Amino acid sequence: MVHEKSLLVVDDERSFVDLVSRVLRREGYGVLHGKDGIDAFSSLFLHSPSLMLIDLCLPCITGLEVIEQVRGDQKTADVPIVAMSGDPSLLERAIAMGADAILAKPFSHEALKSVVARHLGEARTQDPPIGCESPS
Repeated sequence: MVHEKSLLVVDDERSFVDLVSRVLRREGYGVLHGKDGIDAFSSLFLHSPSLMLIDLCLPCITGLEVIEQVRGDQKTADVPIVAMSGDPSLLERAIAMGADAILAKPFSHEALKSVVARHLGEARTQDPPIGCESPS
């Protein structure tokens, strides 16, 4: 099955990646995954996903560092980024560094589906879905 849009999910907790991937695949998306910032960069450049969901607490290269570098590279600067964390202060920093949206862990399947659809569709708005925030 060919998917029009592929998503990159980056988190070092495999069970979390598997759960998020299952939810998104049921929505018809292709899902790539990575366990750290190095995987995130590789997948971004090799596969050009339509959107990246990234945990902010990753080994080696943090999610915040990935966001900063992605936004600083013209080849990847326009990729929508959804930052994920249970730490509100990290989520605030992610927005300041250029994340398009945040998901506070734990989040519902509906919040996940809503933020992904919002940032992939033509109707990209600033109003956050329940359980998520977008920059103003």
